[in-house]
Amino acid sequence: MTDTQQINSMDRERQKSYAVDYTPRPVVMQGIRMARSLCPQLSAIRRFADPSAGAGVFGSVVRELWPDETLLSVAVEPRVEERVHLDRHHDAVYVDTFQACAELEDFGADLIATNPKFGLWPELVRWAWPRLSNRGVLLLYGLSTWGHSREPSESSGTFEDYPPLYQMRIGGRVRHRVGLNDKGKPFGTDSRKYSWWLWDKSRHGTVGRHTTIDLPQLHPNELRFTAIPGTE
Repeated sequence: MTDTQQINSMDRERQKSYAVDYTPRPVVMQGIRMARSLCPQLSAIRRFADPSAGAGVFGSVVRELWPDETLLSVAVEPRVEERVHLDRHHDAVYVDTFQACAELEDFGADLIATNPKFGLWPELVRWAWPRLSNRGVLLLYGLSTWGHSREPSESSGTFEDYPPLYQMRIGGRVRHRVGLNDKGKPFGTDSRKYSWWLWDKSRHGTVGRHTTIDLPQLHPNELRFTAIPGTE
């Protein structure tokens, strides 16, 4: 079976129910590298958590950027089929939702980074805050419109309670899936704009005053999800 056939054979209904969108590895690499350049405390980290881990691309990138074997990396993902991929890059994997995962109650993460289910991102920000160390950094991949209104998908109230320090806008259109959709047609490029949103627990932001950065444009091929999940 070819790579494309394997991707096409994934359970689409299950992907839909969990709102699965795979993040291209170069996009994750660019975002985490920029976060490290903006937050000096990330020059070395001891504890990393991905609470919406998917196929494990965030853990893969973190292991490459911080190869120190003392790093404790933890993943939380409700879809058990991803465990084989997550075990490759994480010391502990919990097949659970982040809301129900008691093991991270007092984790003290130096970095929490993920691509959350977009309807849950406000809840994830509130969940992550007490699980960060005093100098911990939260980095989320999401829509550039977050915080623009009080609609649930934008949730400006979350930014009032937890104002981010940085919005790092991704240039171009990201393609989160390859293969064929339910109608037998190739998945298209996402028409929405995406950003990295960054919070630093040691530097409290000001409501409506986050710094916006336009990231360098990646090559179109780097904006496409092209690898089988877990093999990035």
